[in-house]
Amino acid sequence: MTAMNAVLAPMPKRHLPPLRIVLSHCWTGHSKIGWYPELQREARAAGFEVVAPDLPDPDTPSPAAWREALAAAVGRPDPHTVLVGHSLGTVNVLNYLAALPRGQQVGGAVLVAPFDGPIGIAAVDAFVGSGPDLAAARAACRRFHLVCSDDDPYLGPDPLAFALRMGHRLDASVHVVHGGRHFSPSAGPSAAPHLIRWLRDWRAAASLEEALQ
Repeated sequence: MTAMNAVLAPMPKRHLPPLRIVLSHCWTGHSKIGWYPELQREARAAGFEVVAPDLPDPDTPSPAAWREALAAAVGRPDPHTVLVGHSLGTVNVLNYLAALPRGQQVGGAVLVAPFDGPIGIAAVDAFVGSGPDLAAARAACRRFHLVCSDDDPYLGPDPLAFALRMGHRLDASVHVVHGGRHFSPSAGPSAAPHLIRWLRDWRAAASLEEALQ
């Protein structure tokens, strides 16, 4: 082979591991209500593996039990895994990430209607406690994305300012939906279409990063 042929020879194609989505549902919820099945169906159709556990005692949740259930669903964290949390499920995602040993990371986390402090509901506030360690969570995740509403009734008088503050602390991209409320499975709009678009973009970026390594 000549030197020119060596330069022009195509690079061997790398086979990437399957990209996984692990769902952490809301307080009083489970994996089969509202827009969660739509997300799972569309993600699988787009070629993602999906893990959607039903977290224990959703009406009176325990932070430790939910974190352990999410850890069991994730298995070994890796850059090919994206966590998707909704409402109280976002706190669970952040708690899980903050507890990971130094050096372990997931590829991404998408937080729908996130919060990190009390919202005035006793069972939720007891779960949140003093709030997740956002700095530790940030270190355990390569890419954060927040999906928020400008009229979320649980995020104080200025939900947009809250979302931007949290996004800044997590170094996250932020998508704001007008009139999305809290994206509640029982009544809110579906977050699934936007999540699928973001996941496709994340997969393309992850594939490019792998190719350049």
